[in-house]
Amino acid sequence: MASYSELESLNVNHSFEINGDQLTFVNDIGDDYKDIIDAINRSNIRVLEATDCTIQDYKFVYLINMLKHNTNIKELYLFETNRGDNYNRDIFDLFMDMLVINTSIVSLAYTRAHFNNEDSSEADALANMIKNNSTLTSLSLMDDNIDFNGLIKISDALKYNHTLVSLDLTRNFDVFYNPEQDKAPFANILENNDTLTSLSLGHNNISKHDFMKMAEALRENHTLRSLDLAYSIPDIGINEMEYFNQMLQDNNTLTYISIGPDRDYDAEVPVHLIPIAIRYNELLESIVQIAKNNKLKLRFLITRLLNGIAY
Repeated sequence: MASYSELESLNVNHSFEINGDQLTFVNDIGDDYKDIIDAINRSNIRVLEATDCTIQDYKFVYLINMLKHNTNIKELYLFETNRGDNYNRDIFDLFMDMLVINTSIVSLAYTRAHFNNEDSSEADALANMIKNNSTLTSLSLMDDNIDFNGLIKISDALKYNHTLVSLDLTRNFDVFYNPEQDKAPFANILENNDTLTSLSLGHNNISKHDFMKMAEALRENHTLRSLDLAYSIPDIGINEMEYFNQMLQDNNTLTYISIGPDRDYDAEVPVHLIPIAIRYNELLESIVQIAKNNKLKLRFLITRLLNGIAY
């Protein structure tokens, strides 16, 4: 078993930092990458993170091979990590295959990876991992430039996944709904996936059509507890919100929803209040009236409304 002091002795280039059982790469691993990765494998490190640094392809492959059979690392976070100048999509396939083989990683964040949407192979590999992985409970793909076709593949894969409870797809889709295709992928997930309790879709462009379809799916979904749609539905109006509220009357599990333009203004309150910070007072007044009609306790935490009204 490698001690933390042994790891520190290898950190001559200050390529990583250790805090408790977490190791974070902050610079290029360097030429001694094999010794460092082997020592991590023998250590009690449980959280491995790489933040805004470079991991060259051949080093990343060595790390992937180590992780295949590592049983100590439970959380893996790769935030805006550059894999070098000669990016090879085959390595992404290896990474996804590793996540199917590994039996210990329960939380993965792979953010700002800039997916190549001109070639569907990355989306295929990601979807295959989601479909066949049986250990991940939390997955963040925030700001990865996943397009609509990638979303379709992810949504299809999630029908077969029975371990994920938290999925973050914040800041991905320029066009959530393609009018040429009669598909509402996340409505389909909400109808068919029976394990997700938290779904984050903030800062995406979700159409009225998909918003309504999701509302209908939520009526039948009895596992989701938290739904983040902040900054995602720019065109919703009074009729859509009333319909959304109506659909939620039969849902007894969803406890938090964010629909407003900024999550900072939302209050965590019972879902039927539909906590929302909105630009238009007419819509706000409509939500207030809905809450009153249903005899619900109204508690908005809203600031900076258009003309200063707060409830």
